[in-house]
Amino acid sequence: MIEEEKIAEAQTGAKQMQKTTVNTPATTTGEIMPSLSVYDKLNDPTTALEKMGTWFTRSGMYGCEKVEQGIVLALHCVSQKKDPLELLRTHHLIQGRLSMRSDAMLAAYRERGGKVKWVTFDDKTAEADFVFEGETTRIAYTLDEAKKAGLVRPNSPWIKQPSSMLRARLISKAVRMLCPEVNSGLYSPEEVRDFKPQREEQEPEPLFKAGDELPDLKPVQTELVEAPKP
Repeated sequence: MIEEEKIAEAQTGAKQMQKTTVNTPATTTGEIMPSLSVYDKLNDPTTALEKMGTWFTRSGMYGCEKVEQGIVLALHCVSQKKDPLELLRTHHLIQGRLSMRSDAMLAAYRERGGKVKWVTFDDKTAEADFVFEGETTRIAYTLDEAKKAGLVRPNSPWIKQPSSMLRARLISKAVRMLCPEVNSGLYSPEEVRDFKPQREEQEPEPLFKAGDELPDLKPVQTELVEAPKP
């Protein structure tokens, strides 16, 4: 019941943002894009961002653990003119970082005229011919590459679903190489999960610990010397 309430709240928030939409052309995938005027007509953008961020966080659908993260997602929606539910379909928040699904990358690549012909797709290699702007480039990503990069770890998706991981890595790699305007600055959820967490700065160890016998410190003898008289 709680999950249903969260979904309903997110949908309500999205619909409120769409009330002022007007008829707009469909994309090549047949989806109706939100009108640019939806966000342009906001009288108080700051308040709108806070409300959207709260909806995102409370819904539990976007992976936000803090309202501030929800506000960042809302800012992304406004700056990119994205429908909040469209964002949910194409992006994920992983470890506090916005990521873009690999299938969304591929869809955007195809919308820009790109084509893909899969050559190999198994548990060891993902390889395909990527056609863009009249040029064909064969690109691959192998399990050996993942092992060299230290990505294949026990109980990780690389062990359970290697073919899917290879496919996601290949798509992200190829689209970033041939059509970087699609995913510039964004990585797939699979890539973000493989990011190593930043090492926390360790506090220096104390010179002495509780119970240690302190050394016998002798006082330093000092001798006063009078300054020479002028």
